Amino acid sequence: MTKAKYLVIILLVSVVFTIFPTISNAAVTSDKLVPSTNGSIDYTISGLELEDGASYQWAIEKSQNATITNWYDVVAPKYDTGTVTISISVSNENHLEMLKSTDTAYIYIRKVGEDSNILENYKVDLSLPLLKAFNVVKSEFYNREVPNNPAFEIASVYGLNADDVQYKWEKITDASIVNSYIDNNHDLSGLNLKGKESFPSLSDTSWKSVDTRVTKENMYVNNGNLPSEDGLYYLWLKGSSTDVKTVYGQAVLEVGEVTKINTENPGTGDDENPSQGNPTDDTPTTGRTDSDDDTIAKGPLPNTGLGIGLIVSIIVIMGIGVFTYFRFKRLKGI
Repeated sequence: MTKAKYLVIILLVSVVFTIFPTISNAAVTSDKLVPSTNGSIDYTISGLELEDGASYQWAIEKSQNATITNWYDVVAPKYDTGTVTISISVSNENHLEMLKSTDTAYIYIRKVGEDSNILENYKVDLSLPLLKAFNVVKSEFYNREVPNNPAFEIASVYGLNADDVQYKWEKITDASIVNSYIDNNHDLSGLNLKGKESFPSLSDTSWKSVDTRVTKENMYVNNGNLPSEDGLYYLWLKGSSTDVKTVYGQAVLEVGEVTKINTENPGTGDDENPSQGNPTDDTPTTGRTDSDDDTIAKGPLPNTGLGIGLIVSIIVIMGIGVFTYFRFKRLKGI
């Protein structure tokens, strides 16, 4: 066999070994669900080849091809659809460490009693949707006439405390959002609110620190730090510490009275020079639901499969191999 043929075979074998793990996961899809604001994440993974009646285990690691130290039982796999649901829970110490430290991890699934995996190096996103990173509610002490009383109470995830969390207000001046919100009885469902791509710059000096009360563990945005202009607002939140990754959050809240925006003369909505408004007692305490959050998957996510970069690389490698083969073949007769 000529050197050229050997070279082509080596190139083809390299391509096969490069794409094999990806091909093996190509039919797998996943659906991410963040059920509450405690930081836990559930994944429903479909497209697996499950043996009817068999038991399965799953694992999660920070890096690909890591040495797996902990396996967990898959509860109630659906054999007919090849679907399993796994819960990455803050109540599990190993899971909590994973959730606190990284936004990217890899899932492995195997049949109990076997060493080979039916799913491996399956990349998942552990970041939290904006509305599920912090729980923000109107405090019982809400009263803008008493400056020292807190207004909005904040609970965060992963052990972040007041020293770790900052916030920033942004008034919503989009008439389509504000007017629809009022027409829909102060319901945020279906509104095109800003997502992570619009998160304010972390270098912005207008970020403020949250406050605490001696008698409570929760954090507060005090009345003295509320926007003085009435309206509907984004409350942007960020938190991080030495052992917790940066967590981004958002709440959508009423401050004072929310009125419709005149679309013929919408105004500027200048947050830097607001005017004084009056409070109301019906400020909503929650924002959008999961179905309205553009940071939450609306359906199955194809997390695997051949990416365009890999496809191009394969074509280039095979092209080089074919060219080299014919080049050597032609030169052989010279």
